[in-house]
Amino acid sequence: MKNIIVIGAGVAGLTAAICCAAKGHRVCVLEQGTTAGGVSTSWERKGFHFEGGIHWLVGSTPGMRRLHRRWKAVGALSENNPIVFKDPVYVYRCGDVELNLWRDLSKVEKEMIDFAPQDSKAIRRFCRDIRLTRAFFCTVRSASDLMRRLVQVPAFIAALPRIISRTSAEYSSMFSNLHLRRLTTSLIDPSQNAISLVYTMACYSIGDNGYPEGGSTRIVRNMLEKALSLGVRIKYRSKVEKVCVEDGKVKGVRCGEEFYDADDVIVATDTAKAVSTMFDKPIAEKWVERLKRFSEPQTCMFLSLGVEDPLEGHHSSLRIFPEESLELAGLKHDCLWTTIYHDKTGYAAEGSSCITVILFGDSYDYWKKAKEDGTYREKKQEVTDAVIAELEKHLPEIKGKIKVTDLATPLTYERYSLTHRGAWMSMWHKGERPMSIPKTCSSIKGLHFAGFRTHLSGGLPVALNSGFKSASGV
Repeated sequence: MKNIIVIGAGVAGLTAAICCAAKGHRVCVLEQGTTAGGVSTSWERKGFHFEGGIHWLVGSTPGMRRLHRRWKAVGALSENNPIVFKDPVYVYRCGDVELNLWRDLSKVEKEMIDFAPQDSKAIRRFCRDIRLTRAFFCTVRSASDLMRRLVQVPAFIAALPRIISRTSAEYSSMFSNLHLRRLTTSLIDPSQNAISLVYTMACYSIGDNGYPEGGSTRIVRNMLEKALSLGVRIKYRSKVEKVCVEDGKVKGVRCGEEFYDADDVIVATDTAKAVSTMFDKPIAEKWVERLKRFSEPQTCMFLSLGVEDPLEGHHSSLRIFPEESLELAGLKHDCLWTTIYHDKTGYAAEGSSCITVILFGDSYDYWKKAKEDGTYREKKQEVTDAVIAELEKHLPEIKGKIKVTDLATPLTYERYSLTHRGAWMSMWHKGERPMSIPKTCSSIKGLHFAGFRTHLSGGLPVALNSGFKSASGV
């Protein structure tokens, strides 16, 4: 039996703790904040519950067998959070144009061709890429399915260079119709590698990417219950200042005046930041240089609104494109990535609803300067007012009924999760090979890493898998 210290109580840290405890080790998780979950989190404001950590979950169904088994094993998915499936996945709105992105690929293909017949060839290629990706990544369910996949996998490998050499926006440029380009690009951040777009659609098309009821809060609570049932100790308000190393072996960690002995330490925070800040000497292995070179932070602004209107008749997921780009925090924004949580979801009181809007883009320097010159609050209000003004054009019911506003900037994420530049994922640029860092450190025995930045492009599946991976080396 070993003494294991896990730094960080996000999804990766909780996963690592659960896996180590299941092996019979003594495990203590040190979390600098007051709650678990890391960037997979939600919060309350005046009776409204804002979901900031999850919009869909890869591995939510048995169709993604390995991931699903792992979510179940750590307790994240249980009877208390059944899966909700949105269909259409989301609704695109721009002026008078409204389009749906469906789970059923045949439906996607038909609606897109009916709308823009001149793009028929590109539409069929798009759907074919999704089917080929599905064949490569998703679960085989029967002998006939296996035979079909054996034919499709070589075709996927042949198509892969064409896909990964483009950003999502560049890939979608194969459509001549502006609305089709926007419809497809707005599924994920358009700067991400196009394989992320195609893979996400592949998961939707097999019936995965559902939303567990209760969202990130219930997932994290379920994992906490699992961890505590296995004897894991979790200490909050325990910011680790240093991982102590002697003679090439970890000895423990220091939190202020407290020292915790450890046979092994799992760092489940932002790895790109931890390798430079948590040790007497920054770790200088080859993979660290690659991590810093390729693991560019993906950041955003996240606006939450509490509205005293049920917003009935509106789909829960919208991609709203203003007629003119919005200039916000020094960046141009063409899309409001909007989610509505109606009163029936339990996120708002009866007759009310919550709205969240993601604004992708790296505005960290803008907000850092605003903080320094004392205009931070004022500029937050400017962004909030501009987004609300645009939303009111598409959701006129909200005018005069917004009771709560809450804008998270990259500085907010940095403060609560200690991630570099307030990142909550990494950017997988076009043409890059999938980056995955070692689960152990060759120069320091007993040191392991987990977290959303350990593999491109990140997200909850990476947090989960990296937690398992790090624990396997203990």
